[in-house]
Amino acid sequence: MLLSFSRLCRLKAIQDRIKLSPNKRRKFYFFIHRLTGFWPNPFKLKFYEIAFTHKSTNKTENNERLEFLGDAILNASIAEILFKKFPDFQEGMLSKIRADLARRELLNTIAEDLGIIKWINCSHRINVSQTHIPGDVVEAIIGAISITKGQKQAFRFIENRIANSQNINNSIETINSISKNYKSQIIEYSQKSKEEIHFETSSQHGNDKQNTFSSIVTLNMHIVGHGEGKTKKEAEQVASLDALLKMPIRNKES
Repeated sequence: MLLSFSRLCRLKAIQDRIKLSPNKRRKFYFFIHRLTGFWPNPFKLKFYEIAFTHKSTNKTENNERLEFLGDAILNASIAEILFKKFPDFQEGMLSKIRADLARRELLNTIAEDLGIIKWINCSHRINVSQTHIPGDVVEAIIGAISITKGQKQAFRFIENRIANSQNINNSIETINSISKNYKSQIIEYSQKSKEEIHFETSSQHGNDKQNTFSSIVTLNMHIVGHGEGKTKKEAEQVASLDALLKMPIRNKES
């Protein structure tokens, strides 16, 4: 298909602005275009390079700050998408779907599907595919998009790549397949796998002088889930659900 003259002019201008860049950086620029759907400003490409830079490189700038920003935008955007898409869903169900869509395992899968992993800059001693680093990079990319193009563009990226209809439907199916007694489910799992399970729940005073509870679930001394609630039971249920969504038991039918 022939490109319009104005389109060709824009492409030529972009190429002229990056023609002095090393070949690898030029390829990275076009990868970001394919990933995001827009042409990033070449002079702001450094934000995306930082988004792909893990702290293990010991470089002055790494992606931790962008990851922090992206994580906040991701959760807020998913909440807005679900709020508008499901007007009949109550807060509890919306929270469960949001937690499932933002979990690191899904973000890791998305990173692999989008070809993000091969561009990650980290220590050669790290096997990236066996870590949470790819998911962290996805969040850092969201932060970079927000900084360079604004939160509306970051929202579109999240809507198209993460909180799309297929992922939302998969999340709802998964949540519905897990029985409501999440704590009993995780205890049963620990017994079958012969792993030691422990719940650590504490109360905190909120600004409204009402107590809130925070709970952590550990299996063999490893944290596998956490959650908060207005009661100890609610906090432990949320923490148990968080753990179940990350484990093979999540595929068990109720």
